[in-house]
Amino acid sequence: QMFMYRKVLVFFAVLMIGLVCLINLPYQYYYNGSLSIWSVYDWLINYQGGFTRRGFAGEIIYLIASWLYISPLYILLFFQSFLIVSLFYNTWKILMMQKDTIRHLIVMYSPAFFASFVFSGITERKDILYFAVMSYVVRLYMEDRFSKIKQIIYFFIVYPSLILTHEIFFALFPYSLFFIRGKKQTILYSIPSILTFALIMISHHFTTYAQATISLEFIWQMQERLIG
Repeated sequence: QMFMYRKVLVFFAVLMIGLVCLINLPYQYYYNGSLSIWSVYDWLINYQGGFTRRGFAGEIIYLIASWLYISPLYILLFFQSFLIVSLFYNTWKILMMQKDTIRHLIVMYSPAFFASFVFSGITERKDILYFAVMSYVVRLYMEDRFSKIKQIIYFFIVYPSLILTHEIFFALFPYSLFFIRGKKQTILYSIPSILTFALIMISHHFTTYAQATISLEFIWQMQERLIG
């Protein structure tokens, strides 16, 4: 009976803050009828004006928007909602694996953790991408399902893509190394992310203001299509 009580408590605690983040998300796109936050634009930086830092996610969104011929803002809203749902679903699964569920719940919902998501706007920034991916990796690791092939996909494809989306994720890369064992694996799995970060830093040195402006130009066009 106590286990069922804790299970229900954890479920509703995760559900409540997840719903708050989901409901709050659409309002971040508009203020007085127009786009208002820089975080939306940061998501939509792309490679249309040439290779530039933080452009990977925006390029994917741009390609999908062009293919479907709809505003990238709709795609971004769907993607952010998916990340929020994924984060809190994985969090719920992780919490249910803990013996001392209540203490973990108190810590995770303190102002230092999930409570800050609502007040600091993390859910609409690129931070949510890192948290969602990491929650899934932690869940796989705790369930003993972080297999060799999944490790290769994560370290050779997923994490370099995160760095291409925002270079700050490179500073958080060492945390991922806790999921692997062995000195050789650590060195080998670090190479793709190190090379990706180096590429971004080198290219950023040669990126001109004109290139960055062209990369952002389509955002304003799509904004007019959405609200015009």
